Amino acid sequence: MKILTISCLAILLLVTELFAQNVGVGTATPDPTAKLDVASTTSGFLPPRLTTSQRDAIPGPARGLVIYNLTTDCLEFWNGAKWISTCTSAPECSPPPTPVAVDQTLCAGQTLQLSCGDLGSGMSYLWNGPNGYTGTGRTPAPIVNAQPGHAGQYTVRSWAFGCYSDPDTAAITVLPHGWTRKADFPSTLVRQQCVYFSLGDRCYVAAGANSANNTCYTEFWEYNTVANTWRQRAPIPIAHRAAQGFGVGDKGYLVGGWTCCCGPAQSHFFEYDTTSNTWANLSPSPGGIRHHGFAAATATLGFMGFGGSAGGCTGSALNSFYEWDPAATAWTAKAAPVGIAPCFVGGFAMNDKVYVLDNNRAFFEFTNGSPGSWTSRAGFPGATGSQAGYFAVGGYGYVLSWNKTFWRYDPAANSWTQLPCDFPGSTPTSFGVGNLTVNGKGYYIDTSTLEVWEYTP
Repeated sequence: MKILTISCLAILLLVTELFAQNVGVGTATPDPTAKLDVASTTSGFLPPRLTTSQRDAIPGPARGLVIYNLTTDCLEFWNGAKWISTCTSAPECSPPPTPVAVDQTLCAGQTLQLSCGDLGSGMSYLWNGPNGYTGTGRTPAPIVNAQPGHAGQYTVRSWAFGCYSDPDTAAITVLPHGWTRKADFPSTLVRQQCVYFSLGDRCYVAAGANSANNTCYTEFWEYNTVANTWRQRAPIPIAHRAAQGFGVGDKGYLVGGWTCCCGPAQSHFFEYDTTSNTWANLSPSPGGIRHHGFAAATATLGFMGFGGSAGGCTGSALNSFYEWDPAATAWTAKAAPVGIAPCFVGGFAMNDKVYVLDNNRAFFEFTNGSPGSWTSRAGFPGATGSQAGYFAVGGYGYVLSWNKTFWRYDPAANSWTQLPCDFPGSTPTSFGVGNLTVNGKGYYIDTSTLEVWEYTP
């Protein structure tokens, strides 16, 4: 037992010594520049012995890898691009053609499918890229749900007959789309034609209707953008759909709408107090009964108008426009624009001005005054029809179209730009969703798909 213990201790000391310094085989004083120094006058060093086929099957050989080729009877090493033979009489392999890699620009959340040109049969392709990415083939395994961290340079080499080509590089750009999925709208009562407004750091959704069963709702929901949570608040006094809404200070407002699905339009005007969680009836609103109209608010004033007074809207279109002053608790008639198709309009307010977009893509700017003035601005270049969402953030106006394209309006340049990344959510089914701007971010709430999205410029 004592001999065994001493032997184990000796082995342990030997292993420790080997790991602690350069290793010598056949010499007690290995060269300090060599990790392994093999010395002998009676035998040699025997590297791995492979045939050419076996050598070519080595995946991604490391630069400096050494083998003895049994097919050519030559010592060979890999220089990072091809096998180099130490036999002067053995011909070097001929590098294959370089594949042409395809640059790509895509949006976050999309699938990145790398690709390169086809060099014909018998050719293999090896890819390398950021984050340790490796792949094989002309179209290697895709990167699903690509994010900006996947952007960068991806190199590809062709490989044939033991030789690699020179590399080509694909520049991959992954653009952030700016949208973040938030907590879903919690109601089980799927609906459309709701009222939307924002106050402080909260978004509010009221009323709406399910046209499939001809039901209108009084539900009223509050979304906390900081906590990403929903809670139900005091219901509106009368079930509504197709009303208009805006928020000023700590008060939210609901104007007009239908009191039930396909019933008569109304001139109701209700005020919501966030402090007491109560609704007050301030009816009637000016201009008579109104549905499918427009509303927006500046920092201190609310505005509403347009829409229709009877079913179908177009046969009873209203071109009137009004200002609500909460401090004076009074409505004031404002100048009516010329050239707006009043039904199913949308828009936003920014820089103390109101912007209105109609179904025919005409776009107008309202400057307040007595009675104020309207200016025709650059027409909307996107799809015609009622758009899904409208908000203003950071001095720009934004429009989310029903076909998922996303547009930005620059008031200084009076120009529209289609942003490179489409809306990443489901195809919008709620339209006219406006006035949801909180702390430099815009929100789109779809009460049919129940998806809630936050946009950060």
